[in-house]
Amino acid sequence: ALANLAYIIYTSGTTGQPKGVMLTQHNVLYYLHALTSQLGDKYRNIDFSSNYCFDLSVTTTLCPLLAGQTVCVYEGDILDAAAFRAHLSAANVGFVKTTPSLAMALLPGSDAQVDALMLGGEALTEQAIAALSDHVNAIFDEYGPTEATVGAMLAQAYPRLHQGIGKAYPNVNLHVLSESLQPMPIGAPGELYISGLGVARGYLNRPELNAERFIDNPFSHDPAHSKLYKTGDLARFLDNGDLVYLGRNDEQVKIRGYRVELGEIAAAIVNQQGVQNAVV
Repeated sequence: ALANLAYIIYTSGTTGQPKGVMLTQHNVLYYLHALTSQLGDKYRNIDFSSNYCFDLSVTTTLCPLLAGQTVCVYEGDILDAAAFRAHLSAANVGFVKTTPSLAMALLPGSDAQVDALMLGGEALTEQAIAALSDHVNAIFDEYGPTEATVGAMLAQAYPRLHQGIGKAYPNVNLHVLSESLQPMPIGAPGELYISGLGVARGYLNRPELNAERFIDNPFSHDPAHSKLYKTGDLARFLDNGDLVYLGRNDEQVKIRGYRVELGEIAAAIVNQQGVQNAVV
């Protein structure tokens, strides 16, 4: 039963066709264990204010319910900062997960003191950490594509425990590789590949894309690590094992936490009558 699908979530594709990522029951249990083992008693009274089509809602609905935690549903407009701050106080919210840009719009000026703020979806700056640290007891920066079940690694950004985007969750291995799939030396940049219990079954009905992005893992004979997910992200390891994110090796950009493929936009423009070529 653990191999059965738990959900399919769609994310952007370079061809203009969103691709459905297939996540199993086993994937969800991996992520639940990762959250509860890393966050401990900071994972309680969990705010749910995001669109459930965004995979951070797995952190704020599915996992808390499986862990027997309270979900504090916010029914207002997410752009109404005053109403959101009132919700934090009224519901005694202890854990909020959002993007850095939304946190910066909502939390400064709040009287509520949130125990743990988890940020993801886009780069976390030092300015954001400084501005948000007055309103929370701890700030965590989570990295991970949908194809690796929401998150693959965590950094505690305040009070600072990690550099960059931190270290892998339990049961996940991170590989920084060259174009010929050779491990890069510590400090040297390469493409990040992920293996382990978080790696999805693949994309729904996209065998060619699966062959390109979910490749056989030459570094392990463990069935749980049989596949490497090719992230398209560039990274390098620090001496202490923390990972530093360096950017993309393609045209993908992040806007308020959403993956946007510039090639997808260009393809849509070229499909318009009278347009011969487009650059985005």
